[in-house]
Formats: sequence, structure tokens, C-alpha cells
Amino acid sequence: MLFELIRRKVNNGKRLLVFIQNKGMIEHIKSLLDDIGINTAAVTSDGKKDNPAYLSLVNESRFPNEVKVILTTSVLSDGININNENNNYECILVASRHSSLFDVAQTRQCANRFRNTYQSFIVYMLTPKRKSDYLYNIENAYNYEHKLATNAVQLLNTEFEGKDSFKLMRMGILERRYGIKLDDNYKAYYNPLNL
Repeated sequence: MLFELIRRKVNNGKRLLVFIQNKGMIEHIKSLLDDIGINTAAVTSDGKKDNPAYLSLVNESRFPNEVKVILTTSVLSDGININNENNNYECILVASRHSSLFDVAQTRQCANRFRNTYQSFIVYMLTPKRKSDYLYNIENAYNYEHKLATNAVQLLNTEFEGKDSFKLMRMGILERRYGIKLDDNYKAYYNPLNL
């Protein structure tokens, strides 16, 4: 899904700075983008001093001319200013609870890399992986799923309470996974049988 988001943004003329705190994921996404002809640079702490994209950002404060996407770890989140000549730039932060990027101070650092106004800042949340030490601990797994569904419903009802914008909501992966629906009064609820 992240690959598809990046592909669509680039096809719409955007240049992207994407923060991913996982070198394996950076390599995988870069390989997929390279395969479809999107010029992508990866900047991590490994060999950054010889990396042309890193040197362009440090020395010229610019994306290299041909590069549409820069995938990076937090190595570019501090001390780098990018002189974006227009607002066709966007920043994406991939966050999970295992990532140091899932932190308010670090998020602000990532969001402030461009000198000029840019199109958008997107926080892309990864779904947490379920983990249980007990293979057949069904009650614990149900309680975990119940908590996630309850939190999602509470967030939706709090965020959109009394607003007509609920009418525009389209169910996504999270809503389908937990059986979240809207009642006649546009209040979110979930179906426990889905869990």
C-alpha cells in the first residue's frame, strides 16, 4: 500500500521525501519503484558520505534533478534543509510503535525539512503485528482485538461527533477488519462477531 501511495503521488507530479526507519523496507520499496521506472534514491547512514543524493541535499540543499523520491531513515530528519522551488513536494513519515519516528519531536523534525511551503505531510501508520507467547491463547487475542476495535470506534465518534462529514466517510481496511459500521445517527459501532 505504501508503494502504491508513492507511485500515485509521483504519477501526479509530486516529488517525495519519505522517512522509513527500516533499511530493509527502504531497499524493498526502492527496488519496486526502480522496476517501474521511478527514479528513487535511498539515503541511510550506510555510505551516506558517498551517496550522490545525500551530497546534493547537504551541499546544494536540493533534490538531485532526476530523483523523484528520496527514501531515508532519520539520518535526514535533522540539520538538512531542502530548498524546494515549488509546492509540488510532499513528505511522508512511515510510523509504527517500533519506530523512533513515532515521536512528536521527531515527527516535527521530519516535517520541517523543506524551506518553503510544500503540498502535504502524511503520517503513514503501519498496522501493529499481533504477538502472543501462547499459540492458543484465544481469550488474550480476542481481548487485544476488542481493545483495538473499541479504540477505533471511540476515535471515530469523538473526531466526527455531530458532523456531517461522517456522511462522506468510506470504509477502509481498518473498518472492514473490525466490522465497523455507522448507525442511522452516524455513530460508529463495531460487530463483536467480526473479532
